[in-house]
Amino acid sequence: MELNNFFSLVVGVISFAIILYISDLVVTRIFSRLDDDLAESNFDEATKRKKINLIIGISIVFLIGVIIFVNANIRIPEIPSRRQVKDKTEIALSEIPPSFAKNETEVSFASQEPDTTSLPSDTPTPVIDSDLEGTQQAAEETIQARDELATQNALATKNAQATQTSAAATAQAKAAQKTREAAGTPKVVARKTSRDELDDIPSIWIVYGLEADIVSDEFNKFYKIPILSSDRYRLPFNWCATNKTLLSDNMDEISVEYLIDGVKLSESQIGVFAYKVKDENFNWECRKWSTTLSKWKPGSEVELAINVVFNKDLFDGKSNYSKGTYTLGLIVSTSK
Repeated sequence: MELNNFFSLVVGVISFAIILYISDLVVTRIFSRLDDDLAESNFDEATKRKKINLIIGISIVFLIGVIIFVNANIRIPEIPSRRQVKDKTEIALSEIPPSFAKNETEVSFASQEPDTTSLPSDTPTPVIDSDLEGTQQAAEETIQARDELATQNALATKNAQATQTSAAATAQAKAAQKTREAAGTPKVVARKTSRDELDDIPSIWIVYGLEADIVSDEFNKFYKIPILSSDRYRLPFNWCATNKTLLSDNMDEISVEYLIDGVKLSESQIGVFAYKVKDENFNWECRKWSTTLSKWKPGSEVELAINVVFNKDLFDGKSNYSKGTYTLGLIVSTSK
């Protein structure tokens, strides 16, 4: 029982005793005064008896009123039964959110009943002092349950975000893999020709007898040739002038680009070399562009092109060339 309930009980008992005591004094004094008055009066016995009965009746009514008043204004605290505490505990626990209750071990209310089977026969059954203690405990359990639920929700959100990030990374990796698969094996590998390879690897123009056509005015033609997947060739383009001055002037007005299936090669895939050639008439100063082609994809067809742009009319010391774009092209078919 709580301390304030105990004090309320004590105050109620003391107040009740004081009222009874005052009432007894009042009644006793009334009877004492009545006896004195009756002794001095000349009333007969019947009249005296009536007056005494009237006074007794009034006193009884007064006492009954006092008792009713005390009972109506002073209440002794009610000690809750075990069943009441159990019911309130059930109500408090029922406030736990359903999502948490599904994840936790089911509460057995029967386990909360006091075990009296092992107590001696003369040992009184334990009684809970007040319902407040049980209610506070249930409220604490509810708060703890809600805190745990909030923690679970936070962890679930964090895990969901991590899962989404992982899923996005996986999707990106799969997309990259699909892109690589779609690209497949390149039809041919092009790399920068080294100076040593100028002598070791043959020119594709010479192997297929196209050199004469290249140095003539027959540009803008595509020649079809067959090839083996294991073949390795250089794809060169040469420009010469009869002296260094003319060559330097021509180089300022010439640009060269290589394309494979319409895709331009980078400068890192093309080697540029200086060399000299002497014939019966001139000592030619020359420039050579070259890329090395290998690892042809079996069963494929590749378009090779060299675009040469003359920004103005050119003279190499022997022949004149008109301004424009000239293309040297090959369509290469690789056997399976």
